[in-house]
Amino acid sequence: MNISTFRLNPKNKKEYDFKIIELNKFEKIGTTGKGLALKYTKAKTIFLYGLYHFDDIKMIAENHQDNYDHILKKYRFINDETFNKIYDYANKKEILYDYYDGEFFE
Repeated sequence: MNISTFRLNPKNKKEYDFKIIELNKFEKIGTTGKGLALKYTKAKTIFLYGLYHFDDIKMIAENHQDNYDHILKKYRFINDETFNKIYDYANKKEILYDYYDGEFFE
């Protein structure tokens, strides 16, 4: 199953830089409270942020000691429909976890 992610333009909040990700390449998918953490098989973990937390972007920037514009250009986002598809896929494949502070928990 493929999903689409994107970045946000800090000036006008428009979506750009779309990227297709294949979900079958992940061994774990975790809910983070701000989006999802996806762990590639034997590789790094990537983070996808939900648009429903868009108002929290400034807080994310402060927590990471980063500026607002840089966060929007750097982070990848997903819409609500894509979040639900990933969640359902992970639940069905039994690879759905909670994710907190760098760790996946059942």
